[in-house]
Amino acid sequence: MDAQKWMRRCLELAEQAREQGDAPVGAVIVREGCIIAEGVEAVRALRDVTAHAELIALRRACQTLGTTDLADCVLCTNVEPCWMCSFAIREAGIRAVILGAPVADIGGVTSRYPILSDDTIEGWGPAPSISWWTVPKE
Repeated sequence: MDAQKWMRRCLELAEQAREQGDAPVGAVIVREGCIIAEGVEAVRALRDVTAHAELIALRRACQTLGTTDLADCVLCTNVEPCWMCSFAIREAGIRAVILGAPVADIGGVTSRYPILSDDTIEGWGPAPSISWWTVPKE
């Protein structure tokens, strides 16, 4: 996996979001080592509360692949997904998630409702593997 390259792209997308007045969040979906979909946070730009970077990337990946089954994909995002995004990631069956900064109050991993990482939720397959991105040492 080339997590450094993918996270750099997430940070570029996050900067685009910030420049348009949205929260600085970017997400990419990767399949077989290639980015197949990207998302830029656009809640304010689109006046759409569901326009989170992760959801936009998921929509585009499903459209690109012609399926809602993304079990062979990795999602990378510079900010921990919220509960809404975590639900969608689990529904799509994403196999691995690489995260940047935690969001403790509503994060899908670090909050009191760890939707993204809880393997005990009935009706879903296994939770995706979770890894936290760290800035590489020079």
